[in-house]
Amino acid sequence: MASSAKGGPWKVLFGVTFFLLGPCLLAAALISAYRTHAFLSTSEAAEATVIRLQEFWNLNHTTASYAPVFTFAAGDGRAYTVTSNMATNPPVFKVGEHAQAHYPKGHPEQARLDSFSQLWLMDVANEIIGSIFTLLLLALFFARKGTPRIYSRTDFPEPGATS
Repeated sequence: MASSAKGGPWKVLFGVTFFLLGPCLLAAALISAYRTHAFLSTSEAAEATVIRLQEFWNLNHTTASYAPVFTFAAGDGRAYTVTSNMATNPPVFKVGEHAQAHYPKGHPEQARLDSFSQLWLMDVANEIIGSIFTLLLLALFFARKGTPRIYSRTDFPEPGATS
């Protein structure tokens, strides 16, 4: 019962959850952003055309997201068709729209379209959520109810008393 006086197990569970999620999401966002930057700095580029939008439904089949399917000619002269691994709602691209595609040298099947949503959206989302969770963790850690312990001590002499 002593733990319920200080917030109980929920406070501990809340703190542990934010302790794990916040910094982990921040680390994941930084690692992913670094990898995206490394990918862009070493990738080949080609002009791509969106040929259709692939529809993806959520688990409840209530909301659809759309991933662009694009085609481009790689440096080897062959044409490749790739479905993006990032689907959004509303769709970012329109059928027939031209964009630049980036792909790792020798692996055109791993191409990604050059747009904020296709390259950086998940990194930024993880960074924002991780920052919020980390700030909540810090607020929880530093939050104190009542008078801080240092000021509630009773072993100090009364003002005006002599020892």
